[in-house]
Amino acid sequence: RSSDLATKPGRRSAINDFLPSLFDLLHFAYASVSEWRSAAECAQTYLLFYPHSDTVTERLREYQRAAGEGPETAAREDVRAYVQRSLTEKSLIYYAVENLELTFDDPDPWTPEDLIPEAARERLRKLRPEEDEDDLQRGPPPYSRPTVTQDSRQLNGSQRVLLDGVLTEEECGFLLRLARVAGGSGDGYRGRRSPHTPHEIGRA
Repeated sequence: RSSDLATKPGRRSAINDFLPSLFDLLHFAYASVSEWRSAAECAQTYLLFYPHSDTVTERLREYQRAAGEGPETAAREDVRAYVQRSLTEKSLIYYAVENLELTFDDPDPWTPEDLIPEAARERLRKLRPEEDEDDLQRGPPPYSRPTVTQDSRQLNGSQRVLLDGVLTEEECGFLLRLARVAGGSGDGYRGRRSPHTPHEIGRA
């Protein structure tokens, strides 16, 4: 289930807007390694959720120009089927909301407004602040080509990664100076000078 895939370990609730966020990041990732057709496919898949996104539409044109001639790309069919099924189910649910005085908390911010009855739409507007969808675009990371130097296997734990190239040398120097000025020795909790547990102390 998508809700299981979208839930991080230790969290009960799923990540908000998981599938669109996934394809938003994927098209940037494919473009960064010049996989233009895969980037276009992911951008088209993202547009199934947010068809009026000018930002992604423009990037899709760039990917298609870069890909050149060849077979046309299309959004992923399994995701297209998922979106269509979800919207069909929601149209039935919202019919019940409007006519049978039921309530429904739509978990998907990508549901088209014209599918939602006016009364429910007003309630959603109060719950959700007005935001331009394009303002929420992640875009490429604010640094160029970080490299993975150690992964979860080398660091002996899931969801651990060590990246190099995230910050510039100058930014690293600033953080080190800040740590010396504002930081203190120890673990920051009970005044212990060592940040390690008794089981983590190294002995020569």
